[in-house]
Amino acid sequence: MGSEAATGDRPLENWNVVVTRSADQASPLVERLHELGAQATQVPLIRIATPADGGQALRSALARPAAWLVVTSPNGARACLGASDTNDRPERQIACVGPATAAVFARAGVSVTLIPQRSVGESLVDAFPSAPKAGGTVVLAQAAQARPIVGDGIAALGWDVHQVTAYRTVDADVDPAAIVEIGEAHAILFTSSSTVERFVRLIGRVHMPPVVITIGPITSATAENLGVQVTGQASRFDLDGLVDALCRHARQHDFDNGRNGSSS
Repeated sequence: MGSEAATGDRPLENWNVVVTRSADQASPLVERLHELGAQATQVPLIRIATPADGGQALRSALARPAAWLVVTSPNGARACLGASDTNDRPERQIACVGPATAAVFARAGVSVTLIPQRSVGESLVDAFPSAPKAGGTVVLAQAAQARPIVGDGIAALGWDVHQVTAYRTVDADVDPAAIVEIGEAHAILFTSSSTVERFVRLIGRVHMPPVVITIGPITSATAENLGVQVTGQASRFDLDGLVDALCRHARQHDFDNGRNGSSS
């Protein structure tokens, strides 16, 4: 995991930062925060679960021919790789919402055809080709209750879109002691709309740290709709961009080991 912060630069010295990613995905982010001088308080708010049907619909969809497989998150990519036989994958092009999703396929030796410049569903639709005159099928693997923007957008381009649930996000158990730790934190990082929603519902806005950094505009919009004031947003919609946004804010403010910041 890279960042704009130079090696040896510790702009997050003395900062306590809450990380809300699922426990099995938080390590790269936590390690980077430590490198930059921060203490990371891990409070997983979501847990990744298999679909209600145990993944049968995903396995069936991946076994059938299709022109494209479209995947909208790293979790979806991992689910697709786990649901298909390495030696019996039909030939198809793959489109991913961003480089983090594509990297999951790359590590498995699977090539990706299309990655949009911005890691959001709208950009994926903008970059996606129109269907040929003869038509064609697209398998769209995403989370349960995902935004309809990608499916609707690709269908509007003339494709027959087969939407299938690759995984679910469910509530993680929040340790009551974690709420005390959150109350002592300077900042919190939100990597998805679902983590913001769950923080408000499971923990409450009253416990929100003073600095709120989000991974992109969709997460920011969710936060603001829930009455959460967003301090900063990643300019690149990935973990590196998230950390860089926090570093930019930290260079302009000094918490001096407390929760009350002042402009420098």
